Amino acid sequence: MEVFMSNGSGSIKRTFLLFSLVLFLVIFAGGSAAFIFSMSDIIRSGSRNELMQLIQTQRISLEGSVNAEIAIAMKMADSPLIKRYFAAPDDPEIERIAFEEIAGYRRAFRANSVFWINDHDRKFYSDDAYVYTLDIDDPNQYWYPMTLNQSEKYNFNINYNAELKTTNLWINAPVRGGDGKSIGVLGTGIVLTEFIDSLYQ
Repeated sequence: MEVFMSNGSGSIKRTFLLFSLVLFLVIFAGGSAAFIFSMSDIIRSGSRNELMQLIQTQRISLEGSVNAEIAIAMKMADSPLIKRYFAAPDDPEIERIAFEEIAGYRRAFRANSVFWINDHDRKFYSDDAYVYTLDIDDPNQYWYPMTLNQSEKYNFNINYNAELKTTNLWINAPVRGGDGKSIGVLGTGIVLTEFIDSLYQ
């Protein structure tokens, strides 16, 4: 009888120990999983917050840059000398002086870049150099008639310029003659690829 009780007690103890061990392992595994998921959420939340802060900082920086660029472009479009040049692009003396003034504005832009096109010959210039002659019927050149005929002060467009091989946020401002009629367009570009790349650095 004592032997039976001893064997029964040992069996119960073993069963209890086995059950306790299994229960401990289940609790440990569950707790570990909960801890890992909780830490993952915290890390993801922290990364998300960091990314949102970075985007907000970059947005403010981009807005500040855009506002400054708009002000320069509008001042340039209102230059009497540039208006004279746009009205008479074939006059070499006016062209020479206007190029000097345009170079000064170019240095003021963040990207150290400027473009212009007059409605007389529609030659597109970028940074003091002739690039191409604009085809008014090309749908990719929609920005030019839109700026020339529909924009009071300026507008934006984002596109890839195949000739310049860059994706920019373009700031376009119409140049108006003495009668208020648009005689051309000028502006600058903010390089979006640099802005986008900065988000991943």
